[in-house]
Amino acid sequence: MVVLVILSLLAVVAFPSYSSYVNRARRLEGQVALVDAMQQQEHHHALHHSYVAFSAAAPREGLRWWSGNSALDSAYELDAEACPGSELRDCVLLRASRYAECRRALPRRRMRRPDAQQPRRAGRGRPGQALLAMRARRTTAGFTLVELLVVVAVAATLLAVALPDLRALVQSTQLRAASNDLFDAIGLARAQAIARNERIALRPRDPAGLDWAQGWTVFADRDDNGVPGAGDDILAVHGALAPGVALAFALTSPAPPYYIAYNGAGRSCSATSSGAARWGTLSLFHGGGIRRIKINMLGRARLCNPARDDNCDGAAAPP
Repeated sequence: MVVLVILSLLAVVAFPSYSSYVNRARRLEGQVALVDAMQQQEHHHALHHSYVAFSAAAPREGLRWWSGNSALDSAYELDAEACPGSELRDCVLLRASRYAECRRALPRRRMRRPDAQQPRRAGRGRPGQALLAMRARRTTAGFTLVELLVVVAVAATLLAVALPDLRALVQSTQLRAASNDLFDAIGLARAQAIARNERIALRPRDPAGLDWAQGWTVFADRDDNGVPGAGDDILAVHGALAPGVALAFALTSPAPPYYIAYNGAGRSCSATSSGAARWGTLSLFHGGGIRRIKINMLGRARLCNPARDDNCDGAAAPP
């Protein structure tokens, strides 16, 4: 008798805790089922641009209307319909409802998507319901005219600020390339004159022999006429310089056609006499920048920048 009394007391104490545990487990089952159903709805909306309605009476393939492993042992049944005042393409209302034999209500639960403002939706007064509302993300297919105009204005402002610096950088690079190429051509003419022990000339490709910007030719002037021809050995040919690059030629005996010649000793000389020394300065101009190539009496060339180097004077920049 005492044993029965003790067992009865233990049962009275333990039963509420056990019932509470069972109810919590069932509520968790319903909540998990709602979350799974919400993910399935979102997947369906991503593919078909609409949510889908279902229930135990009208099931849909691929969507579970029960919360457990099967419809027979589940604590809740699920159903989905359009939110009040909305269509399925915009909003779906999911419910997890306890079966009729269960009388303990499941607290309401709401899950919020980060990209939607969702009001809490009231239940319909039936016990044992959990509600989850979802709204479709509304996306735009393009830009409005105002947005496009703002982007164009910002891009135009940035371009207006950056364009002068970009133009100056391009012009500086073109000037440096042109001066280096002409300096290398002069060095090639001098080196070949020493190696061949004969006069080597450097002349503009302009037929009149005036415009260095059209390029130049390095050649062995075998016939002493100052013009590259069939009997001459062509050593190098340079094409036209970048548009805007200008050159000023100021050597002794500056009468056209312009040329630079070296004799077998490596000295700058006249086209008609290997013993007549010629020296002077070639100035290159572009975009406000200046480079000069100075040739001394021994024929040695030096490339300088008047903005930072001493003894780099020469012709003034053209207007």
